[in-house]
Amino acid sequence: MMTSLYEHILNIRKSVPLDDKNKEGTHGEACSSTVGDSSCLHSLKCTSDVCSCTTPSKQYFDPADNTCKSKGTHLEACSSTVGDSSCLHSLKCTSDVCSCTTPSTQYFDPADNTCKSKGTHGEACSSAVGDSSCLHSLKCTSDVCSCTTPSKQYFDPADNTCKSSKYQTFRGNPFRGMFINSRRFFLFTFSQVPSDVCSCTTPSTQYFDPADNTCKSKGTHGEACSSTVGDSSCLHSLKCTSDVCSCTTPSKQYFDPADNTCKSKGTHLEACSSTVGDSSCLHSLKCTSDVCSCTTPSTQYFDPADNTCKSKGTHGEACSSTVGDSSCLHSLKCTSDVCSCTTPSKQYFDPADNTCKSSKYQTFRYKI
Repeated sequence: MMTSLYEHILNIRKSVPLDDKNKEGTHGEACSSTVGDSSCLHSLKCTSDVCSCTTPSKQYFDPADNTCKSKGTHLEACSSTVGDSSCLHSLKCTSDVCSCTTPSTQYFDPADNTCKSKGTHGEACSSAVGDSSCLHSLKCTSDVCSCTTPSKQYFDPADNTCKSSKYQTFRGNPFRGMFINSRRFFLFTFSQVPSDVCSCTTPSTQYFDPADNTCKSKGTHGEACSSTVGDSSCLHSLKCTSDVCSCTTPSKQYFDPADNTCKSKGTHLEACSSTVGDSSCLHSLKCTSDVCSCTTPSTQYFDPADNTCKSKGTHGEACSSTVGDSSCLHSLKCTSDVCSCTTPSKQYFDPADNTCKSSKYQTFRYKI
């Protein structure tokens, strides 16, 4: 019995090389699966003839104190001496903390245990991770990176900061610029114009109405505008007066749609616009063939003394010496403000045919 036990021990010793006898392995070194864990130091396990921790996928060996420790997940402790293998999920061990390769531009997503790029304004982020999944101190709201107060702020890519919407003055009327979000102002679109101010989509034909925070079409002559906004709510340099676009001096000007300009109204015999009509003339004159005149030029004349059209006078009726003979009918002469024949002493007016004729009566001297 004693002989058999001795032979068994001897056979075991023979199976171990002479230079390895009584030598136990540390982490990563060879051991004997036949002998088992006792062939390893530091309570290591002998697995496949190599000394290792109990769960190598979750543990690492720390030579500082010769113990197996749990690998760290994101932001947990690791060993800079051991290196990245002391971290889970392919994280890097930097300054004894497990982190992503580039913490300034990456975040760790626990949903799938991977490092992902942080989002800039308008890009995706993780609500589970929070604001740290966004760049430039942006907030992660509904999985999208945005400013803290989107309704009052916009993101400026020039310096990657959120800025408060500024006040913009349009012809002396200030209004608050609204948040730039997907290039929209509340319910109306806008464009970023070269001067870096918020504006309507087509500033040349639109104006911003602070009364209801919308962009509206500018008015042409006779159309509605906003007295609050002012003249900028009108096209063609028109003035906004009592909420209607008009010329600067409506009593003396008319709007010509041919070239979209305001022109002076014509007085008697001056130019007007047949397209515009009688409103292109002063003093209730008519625009006929692009010339301002009285309603019935053949029987009326224009009196500049009171800017009215008056009936031309027939023989013996009143006329205007200022206007002259054109204030009389039948080619009569206006003399001392009365219509008469050219030579009253030698002519008489015949109403039968409205002409002046030579007098037929002559003087005869009789001797008594």
